[in-house]
Amino acid sequence: MEKIESIELFSAAICNLKCKYCYIPKDENVMTKIHKLIVEKIKSGEYISKIKNLVGDDLTSISHWGTEPTLTLSLFNDFYSEVLKEFSKFRTVSMSTNFMTNPMILVKFIKDFPSTDKQIKFKIQMSLDGPPWITDSNRENGSAETIFKNIVTFVKELGSDIPDNYHIELSFKPTHDSFVISELVDKKKFYSYCDYFDNVVYEINNNIKSNRVDFIRICQPTVVVPGQYTKEDGLNYYKVSSYFFEVFREKKYKNAIFPPPYFTHFVRMMQQLDNTMVGRSSIGCSAGNTMLAIDHLDNVHICHRLLHENAPELKHLLSEHFRNSNSYLGYNDGTNKNELLKNLTCDSNDELQLTKMLYVTKGYKDFHKFKIAAGVSLIKELALCKLISDEYLYDDRLCSLLMIFMIHRECYVDSLLATGSLYLTCPSVIKLFGNGAFELLYHNMIGDNNV
Repeated sequence: MEKIESIELFSAAICNLKCKYCYIPKDENVMTKIHKLIVEKIKSGEYISKIKNLVGDDLTSISHWGTEPTLTLSLFNDFYSEVLKEFSKFRTVSMSTNFMTNPMILVKFIKDFPSTDKQIKFKIQMSLDGPPWITDSNRENGSAETIFKNIVTFVKELGSDIPDNYHIELSFKPTHDSFVISELVDKKKFYSYCDYFDNVVYEINNNIKSNRVDFIRICQPTVVVPGQYTKEDGLNYYKVSSYFFEVFREKKYKNAIFPPPYFTHFVRMMQQLDNTMVGRSSIGCSAGNTMLAIDHLDNVHICHRLLHENAPELKHLLSEHFRNSNSYLGYNDGTNKNELLKNLTCDSNDELQLTKMLYVTKGYKDFHKFKIAAGVSLIKELALCKLISDEYLYDDRLCSLLMIFMIHRECYVDSLLATGSLYLTCPSVIKLFGNGAFELLYHNMIGDNNV
């Protein structure tokens, strides 16, 4: 079995928001019950022993996942004392937070982190979708203002007395669906997005007191995937991507950086083309190669997206949760996709099951010839049906690079939900990128119009 280095921990099951694109049903009674089990695992030290059994001495990083991780951070002081003792290679703590809780929880977690001589990185992803007309519609009224104020308070209160062996990395995670994409076609609304983040970045920068804080000022949005995207959505996405190219090329903003969506994914893809056919962990996320996720029932998963899947209390809620949602294709299409997802989960005490699970997922992650060939055929078919650009009919390199790009940015949980197979790319997402957005990256990055 290949060495596992990273653990995604089911660290919280309750949440203070009900974001419309979230894939976890927020039934209060059910989630509270699960949350109590998680708290017991943290306090008892069971998570530590489970990690030790799975990883041995090779653990390098722990990610906090589930719902809102700051709601249990105060319980992790003793946990990390043991982690530092047990795992000599441990270096990184990461989490994504909505910053709707008291920011002093996160400040206290970092400042009270157990003393160590090791170099420790705290990777904090700030979930903020944009100005109020975007963020508040995705979450609740007033959330954009609250998140902004709490982030500024967080960096202020961190102060300047951060230990020299600590490194704090802050980055944004805006998430947009087809509705937001269609709204951003209006240039006034597009510039309201840029103006908002430029101001947010300015305020955060002005309140950082320590050179131990690395604030990544990139504000490129990601999209909800797999999503039920149409050709029209793809044409809208192309227009919005072209706006980002214009802003990025002309450097219209002094504080925030607005590369075109998935620009960094494209750059990484071009840098790693030599590894395309045998990708190892360089392609996509590290799931199935160097990472496992652990839930509250001693199950292990290949992705934090699945941490709640085995909870029997949630099973009847999943289809209802997505019944009227276009956010996640596959959950609500009347098929039994959740049964397929169980193949990506196993009992942590069963080494044979774990080995089989990793064998299947590594077959997906490390060997891409079949997936690329199947994807190129699908791309040609979509072009013949006039659902994506005609350019894909004539440019085979463009087809191949689009598929390699998909491998870089897609999640195999999404593939399984949308198509029933790890190896088939969701046609909906190809429609989103194949109507101009990917061609824009392609021609500007490796063509005659270099950015």
